[in-house]
Amino acid sequence: MKKVFLSVVMLAMTATCFAQLTVNSDGTILGGPTTHRESDFSGAKVNLESYSSITGGKDNVAIQGAAYMTSPSTNNKAVGVLGIGSNGDNGHNMGVLGYLGGSKNGAGVFGTYFSNLNYVIPGMYAGFFNGEVYVTNKISATSFYTISDLRLKDNVTPVEKNETGYTFLDKVLDMNVIEYNLKDRNAEKEPNERIAKLRESELQQRHIGLAAQELQQLFPELVSEGQDGYLTVNYLELVPVLIRSIQELKQQLDETKASAGTRSASSLGDEIAAGKSVLYQNTPNPFNENTVIRFSLADDVSDAAICIFDMAGKPVKRLPVSKGQESVSVNGYEIGEGMFLYSLLVNGQEIDTKKMIISK
Repeated sequence: MKKVFLSVVMLAMTATCFAQLTVNSDGTILGGPTTHRESDFSGAKVNLESYSSITGGKDNVAIQGAAYMTSPSTNNKAVGVLGIGSNGDNGHNMGVLGYLGGSKNGAGVFGTYFSNLNYVIPGMYAGFFNGEVYVTNKISATSFYTISDLRLKDNVTPVEKNETGYTFLDKVLDMNVIEYNLKDRNAEKEPNERIAKLRESELQQRHIGLAAQELQQLFPELVSEGQDGYLTVNYLELVPVLIRSIQELKQQLDETKASAGTRSASSLGDEIAAGKSVLYQNTPNPFNENTVIRFSLADDVSDAAICIFDMAGKPVKRLPVSKGQESVSVNGYEIGEGMFLYSLLVNGQEIDTKKMIISK
């Protein structure tokens, strides 16, 4: 008889527990419906809910999850909170759901690796992370913003070319843009077929970017080492670098136009009439395929050539010309991309030098 009675009691307790458990702030556990819920889950079956309400005076924590291991071995895991959402309506599966109620600042989910949890969140956020965040795959967002308020900056100086005269434009032209595939950094086989296909698709996708080791030689401030030892690139701060490069390019073009303007058509005509050799600006400029360099040679020319140099003065191409010839054609694919200098050399003497730009 006692066994029957105990069995009935156990069944009743089991039914009550599976229906719902409410863990109060004082540590007691009660079965039955809760009296409070601030979400769209008011009609859901909840197996365990903790509701802690106080009027103030101290901190209030509904559930605390802590996992400590004193002597962990290989592959042991310590998880404070593990959430798994599976087989709900499509798009409504959530392993962990964080909801910020009320009208006060805070976050639905707060993450940090600092032991001091007295961090004041300056706004209302779905998620707030105080520390580095690492993602192994894509991040999608409607927009990205970087904090750039001048009130938060110190030691502000304008960006100029360095003491060697090496400009931002020079550095940008030296950047080596590469195309590549990512290596699989996860040695273990993914048992989930859908996730395995997503990983395979990511590994097959081609990417375009820069090699951090190469960029570090040009802009070390844009490269940092992660906690895993691999180098990372701050692509967002490359935008001001490109803006500054465009400004420098515009300045050089203005200087070229101003220099060309000082030599009027009549003065060039006088030089030609006086039997002097003359070099003209290439057209079109900038160009990406072909451009024409025009010139006029004096009667006493015995040896002449159009010589092309990079901005460091290194010879790139030499095009011999002869008396009676008035122009040469230059193919951009044979030279490369960037800004170059070209000179007219007559009888071993430099007559004039001009700039030309080869774009993509």
